Amino acid sequence: MAACVMIACAAPMWACSWYQMARQIPSYGTALAKAAELRKLFEGSPLAEMGHNSGDDAAEDEFLRVERAFLGQAVRFDFVNFADQRAAGLPASVIYPLFERCSVPSWILPRRGDAFRGASYDVPLLDEQALDRFHATYELTRRYEFYEVWSCRSGSDGQGQSPLPGGTQR
Repeated sequence: MAACVMIACAAPMWACSWYQMARQIPSYGTALAKAAELRKLFEGSPLAEMGHNSGDDAAEDEFLRVERAFLGQAVRFDFVNFADQRAAGLPASVIYPLFERCSVPSWILPRRGDAFRGASYDVPLLDEQALDRFHATYELTRRYEFYEVWSCRSGSDGQGQSPLPGGTQR
C-alpha cells in the first residue's frame, strides 16, 4: 500500500522530469549544427572574436563559443566578462582599441538581433560611440545559417582576414 502511495505521489514529478528532458531532443540537432558551424568559422579565421547581439536567445548561440577552446585558440575578448564589468561601472570606452585599426580582424556574431546591441543587467554592452566605431571599422561580409562574420573594411589600416567561403555575401 505504501509503495502505491509513493508511486502515485511521485508520478507527477516523474512526468514533469520526463517532459523537460524530452522537449530538448528536437533542438539537439540544431545545437550540433550551430557548434559545427562555429567551429568551422574559428578554424578558418583563428584571429576572429565572438561578439554579442541583441536578439532573442542570442546568448544561447553564443554559449557555443567554447568551440574555440577545443581548437586551442586564445580569446582576446569575452563579452560575458565585459558585461559583468560594465554592470560594475566599467566604461564602454575600454573596448575602443579593439575596434580601431582592425585590432580584431573579424567578429563572429549570432544572426539573431543587431550587432553588439545586447545588454546585460540592463546595462548596454556598448555605448553609441563604440557602436559607431564598430560600424565605421567593420562591415558584414558573410552570413551563414546561424552566424555572420563582420570583417575589417578595406582601408581601415588593419590587417584583415579574408572572409570564409561558403557564406552568403551581404
